[in-house]
Amino acid sequence: MREKLINDLLEYPGLSEKEDLVRDLIDDCIHELKDLLNYEEADELPEALSGVVKELILMKFHRMGAEGLTSVSRSGVSENYSDELPVKLRRRIYRYRKMRR
Repeated sequence: MREKLINDLLEYPGLSEKEDLVRDLIDDCIHELKDLLNYEEADELPEALSGVVKELILMKFHRMGAEGLTSVSRSGVSENYSDELPVKLRRRIYRYRKMRR
């Protein structure tokens, strides 16, 4: 899953020359997903979650530099930031959640 994600993400504008960052973001998102899904570190994520990992990475990348901000207003233009996962993404993730032991 990792190599395909790397190749796919390096095609995105702004990420094409940041392979080290892409690799770090992939690792971070996979670890966060495993924690959220109650997977052990050695467990592999289902291939169906590769799109979710990609979306999480893009969300993190686009938020870089704006960490901690909840909203910004400049010259009448307002931007709002959210730390929550979109409902659509949460539904896709929770389908694979394991019960805690």
